[in-house]
Amino acid sequence: MKFSMLVGLIAFSVGLSCCGQDRELSGRDGLGVIATLAPKSTPGLLGESEDRRIWAGGAKVQRRLLSDRNVRLSYEAGIMPLFEESDPVLVGEIVPIGTPSVTYFSPPYRPITADGTPLGVLLPGGPVLPVYGARERTFGFAATPLGVRLNLLNRFPVQPSLACDLGFVYSSRDVPIDYSSQFNFTVTFGPGVEIFTSSHNSVLLEYMFQHMSNGGLGQNNPAVDSYTIRVSLSHYRH
Repeated sequence: MKFSMLVGLIAFSVGLSCCGQDRELSGRDGLGVIATLAPKSTPGLLGESEDRRIWAGGAKVQRRLLSDRNVRLSYEAGIMPLFEESDPVLVGEIVPIGTPSVTYFSPPYRPITADGTPLGVLLPGGPVLPVYGARERTFGFAATPLGVRLNLLNRFPVQPSLACDLGFVYSSRDVPIDYSSQFNFTVTFGPGVEIFTSSHNSVLLEYMFQHMSNGGLGQNNPAVDSYTIRVSLSHYRH
């Protein structure tokens, strides 16, 4: 639903050609605040970890590299000193060895998968079911020092946008599981819509795909794939 709304905004922006300015909106340099939310990770093409939640907040800078009447290409970078990743925690199992079944508790740990799939089958009793406890949170620092952004219709107040950012996360402990790594690389890319409220100020709404992986630095590397909602408020200087 969120992605379809974003596509609708992009299509709407194409229809605003009658509202174009004599010169492009924004400016050479931009400074802003940024917030991101990835509600739930899912196993994907590259990532294995499931049900991870990530949010972050910080600041970003932007500098125009190239532009003409219709297109603007910019360099961007961000720092996010506010970063939190939360994981599901397995605390035990329900074993069908009687009526009712018996619950065995074990030292909590963060599993790779957390979809409620049975941990095994005990014949003839049936499946052994997982028991989850409260989620565990891990804090850290994130940065995206290498980023590029392409804006279309850059003389109009609503501009389709496409971005790709390369960065890293350093956390207070290994994520997303033990014996992985405190240091992870990130690759984030996807479409967005930048809405200018004036020639100097804008709101940017994006729906991004993010891949987070330690690149083999840790003993384990169950990478995290997630779809991220990203909101930015920017001020540009002409």
